[in-house]
Amino acid sequence: METESSKECPTSETKEGSLTAAQRARLERNKSRALALREARLVKRPTEDKNDRIEKKSMRPVDSGGGFLLEAEEDVATPAPRAPPAPIVHRPDQPRCLHCGSPFPQSYLLDTFDYNACDACRDDEDKHELITRTEAKSEFLLKDCDLDARPPPLRCVRRRNPHRARFAEMRLYLRVQVEQRALEVWGSEEQLRREREERDRRRE
Repeated sequence: METESSKECPTSETKEGSLTAAQRARLERNKSRALALREARLVKRPTEDKNDRIEKKSMRPVDSGGGFLLEAEEDVATPAPRAPPAPIVHRPDQPRCLHCGSPFPQSYLLDTFDYNACDACRDDEDKHELITRTEAKSEFLLKDCDLDARPPPLRCVRRRNPHRARFAEMRLYLRVQVEQRALEVWGSEEQLRREREERDRRRE
């Protein structure tokens, strides 16, 4: 017994003469729809304009050390190096070195840390040693606000961590400026020493 659906959907075996007008019309519609779909697939798509295309950069997780991962771009374009500030040419306007007293047009410490010391007096091992932010806070009992918010905020140099390349960049401060800031915060070296002893005693 033939079902109603088999009557509506003619098979390949069905002779064309036995199809009704409605079935023939439906067959033509389906055939034209299939041809249109086939042509649409074969149509050549226009080439994409490279300027319009948005390239997605690959991201890799970076351990922030604070219990969560940051996404860092793999191929980050390094910024072009900035030109150093022009030296002060006129001798009366030149800053004087805090150590030798002579005027100088330009120096690394002046350009980087805004500290008046000429390159001849620069002492990287002692007074002008660079210390990390963690050392500055633990050794001189300073807080983040003492380094960043208290005017004028201390300038620092950012460098990659040589021991842990995946960690955030280190912030290095000039020791002599951190010492001056500690004296501003604590009032005197004696007060700073007392506070350090008190904290050590509390830890025990």
